Amino acid sequence: IAIEAALIAKHQAPGLYRRFGFEKLQGFKADVWSKIKQQALAEVIAPVASLQAADVDRQVIKAALGNAHQAGVDDVLAFKVQDVTKTTAAAATGVMVSNPPYGIRLEDEHFLRGFYPQLGGVLKQQFHGWQVALISADMGLPSGLRLKPARKIPLFNGKLDCRLFVFKMVQGSNRGE
Repeated sequence: IAIEAALIAKHQAPGLYRRFGFEKLQGFKADVWSKIKQQALAEVIAPVASLQAADVDRQVIKAALGNAHQAGVDDVLAFKVQDVTKTTAAAATGVMVSNPPYGIRLEDEHFLRGFYPQLGGVLKQQFHGWQVALISADMGLPSGLRLKPARKIPLFNGKLDCRLFVFKMVQGSNRGE
């Protein structure tokens, strides 16, 4: 998610810094491809916002750092190992996109019953003024968070039927609105 966001923020074409199999095909026109790449490079800009990514798993962050480097966005993306339930907002307003645990495995259900309300509390206390978008296959996520989504956008994560739940975080209560 963070790497895709960085690509969008930089107006950078995906795969700009990688090689493709078609470059070895007979009839490949290197001069045409070079012009296309030069045009794409000319469109890359510096992002206007800070981009940060976090995960509780150090190995996930290590892999993400390597992927960000390979994608050419490690210069604008800051990674850290951090538990979301112990985080604070980096600015007064912003956008958070995340894919919290879904509970696909049966043993996760007990964990999620405690985690979702804790996550909801952090979002309410630390991220008022932000837009929060959470991808989940768990259609009960909003009620577990004790938050009402402003939007529910259907999408698939692989074969999993998911929703992108979008929450507009406000200070205090959102009841009656």
